[in-house]
Amino acid sequence: MATKTFAVVDASGCTMCEQYMVDDLQMPTFMKPPDEAAAIVRNVPNIKVRDDDVMLATFPKSGTNWGYEILSMLLNRKAEISPNMKVCLMLEARTEAELDEQPSPRVLNSHLPIAMLPRQMKEKNTKIIWIARNPKDAIVSLYYHIAGMKMFQYNGKFADFLTLFLENKLPYQSWFEYTLDLEKAMLAEPDKIHLVYFEDIKENGVAELKRLATFLGVDADDELLSAINEKCSFKSLAAEKADMPRDRVKNNFSFFRKGIIGDWKNHFTVAESENFDRIYKEKMKTSSLKFRFEPSNIEDKK
Repeated sequence: MATKTFAVVDASGCTMCEQYMVDDLQMPTFMKPPDEAAAIVRNVPNIKVRDDDVMLATFPKSGTNWGYEILSMLLNRKAEISPNMKVCLMLEARTEAELDEQPSPRVLNSHLPIAMLPRQMKEKNTKIIWIARNPKDAIVSLYYHIAGMKMFQYNGKFADFLTLFLENKLPYQSWFEYTLDLEKAMLAEPDKIHLVYFEDIKENGVAELKRLATFLGVDADDELLSAINEKCSFKSLAAEKADMPRDRVKNNFSFFRKGIIGDWKNHFTVAESENFDRIYKEKMKTSSLKFRFEPSNIEDKK
């Protein structure tokens, strides 16, 4: 049966296009024919993994581009921005043949649930870096991403977008399921999955990079770690990293919008925040993860 695209309609009638379903998971087409897009996703578990591959696992808008640059620099031991976009090694957006064309060491990356990642990662003992971001800020960033990409044709309000998020009607669907599944996997194999919070990299970059280097077995001195931290700052990446082609975006969208902690306060109403907190408390009641929704540094609050 042919894979068909569909549009999600929000409470105000605004549509979000270029969606399709693959094995009960809602996905964006990445501007590919839906049958081709679905075939790529279905093949992900079969992808052959190299011994020196590293996997970057993130829910959408949780620091994937940032993490890709950090990991690329650590693995290559150079504070130099990668000439490639992370999408070149994004499992659900590239064919296996395209992935094979990329040189080692590869920073494979994906927003797919951990159960859908390459099976060979287990036998290869592939190390997974999980960057987790507080969901309120992730939702805001995702809203601007969806509204800024022409392919989605979405012009809705944030309030309606938030409802879609809570109803699992956005690409990749449930943040809660994604997060809890990864936490369960991490607790089962702590030597294979390294959790780093978006907020901690933002505020304590060098210390977090040191932990990352240790986990990856990378010999990196303080000078290199400081140089990578500086090169991967929001200001530096926004100035030097190639962005989305302008013909694919609207509203002057950029991958590098703000990169701050707590921007959700500029978008959630008090009632929306309180409702989200109730849902979060219920769904995360079995979790030991500790997300921070506000910056701890005074300067970041300005």
